[in-house]
Amino acid sequence: RIRQRAAPVRERYERFVRDHPKHAKARVAFGSFLNDLGEEEEAVNQWEKARSLDPSDPAPWNNLANVYAHIGPVSKSFPYYEEALRLNPKEPIYLHNFGTLVFMFRRDATNHFGCDEQAVFNKAFELYRRAIALDPDNFQLAADVAQTYYGWRLPTDGTPAETQEAELRLQDTALRAWTNALSIATTDEEREGVQLHFARWNLRAGRFSDARTNLASVTNELHSVIKNRLLKSVGERENGKQPPTTPTPTTEPPSKP
Repeated sequence: RIRQRAAPVRERYERFVRDHPKHAKARVAFGSFLNDLGEEEEAVNQWEKARSLDPSDPAPWNNLANVYAHIGPVSKSFPYYEEALRLNPKEPIYLHNFGTLVFMFRRDATNHFGCDEQAVFNKAFELYRRAIALDPDNFQLAADVAQTYYGWRLPTDGTPAETQEAELRLQDTALRAWTNALSIATTDEEREGVQLHFARWNLRAGRFSDARTNLASVTNELHSVIKNRLLKSVGERENGKQPPTTPTPTTEPPSKP
């Protein structure tokens, strides 16, 4: 039904680009329309043509990087994001998208940048830092930054005391990041989502009472499956039936046009 309703709009786009084949911005818009319909390969075709017609426009570079992150090859996303940022270094969406790509595809990032995983983390944080400076009230951006701490690896060459100290610093930093996200959340759904993340980190820290308090504030049915799973984990940890676990990230690949 959606495709049927969209058919007249698609026909007008097709007619326009047929009559004006060198109109780059029309192809950018047509590509976005096709992408919204889930026709990613056709969207790529329009955006690649737009990029060729007007290489100075950062929008198709960013949009293509988004799509390649989803359908592959992921390796093409890195230079495309870099070009979008070269053309417009102060666009927070591009920085946000690129930061998420670097974090989500760390192995590809190590190959692209020629560095180790820790340097990749630093790169993702730097991209996020620049994005936040430009868009400090963006909840999704703040949440994505907080998500990155799930992937942080503790040093393996220290003493047990040093490892424990690093773990406590990580927990504290992650909770501060989620507290920042909570401070700019605008809906109950966002606020309750943050409480789930608080619960994950408190569970990891062994603060079971705090985790239960976090979960008690989650009432939206949308979060019920995760809430119940975490409540089960809290109970098992309290009874010594489950070993300490590392929270699981839920960040999605970039998708912002």
